[in-house]
Amino acid sequence: MTNKQIEELQLLGFQIGEEDARGNVTVSSERIPDLDILKKLILTMTFDDEIQYWDAYKQSPTDPGGYVSALRWDEERVAYMEGNHGWTSSWYIVSVEEMAEHIQKNWDKDCDRGAYLNRVQIGRNKHVTRERINKDLSKNF
Repeated sequence: MTNKQIEELQLLGFQIGEEDARGNVTVSSERIPDLDILKKLILTMTFDDEIQYWDAYKQSPTDPGGYVSALRWDEERVAYMEGNHGWTSSWYIVSVEEMAEHIQKNWDKDCDRGAYLNRVQIGRNKHVTRERINKDLSKNF
């Protein structure tokens, strides 16, 4: 994340943690952020920033729940996929509003001893291309 992104998120009321060994930064808030704040968080990111959080409601082939990886596709949409214990979904595109609602619904859910409780992780998108996402999207139609 850039210093400008960090400053923007702090102005929105988020606490920003130190970068971990994998290059992820924790963006947290003890209170569940409202939808407008979460939409601004998403719009602060670029396609090069990967937003990661826990979906406690995902029905999976293994354990309940799934890890979400999301990339801002453009000003109105987000590409995301889920995975857990060796399985992954295809990439999907949803609106920024839908993604904000999904993050909000899962904000106060726990997994991995609190790794995603009241927070999202933001790291660098190191390997996903728009072409790869488009390939997944074309398989869904």
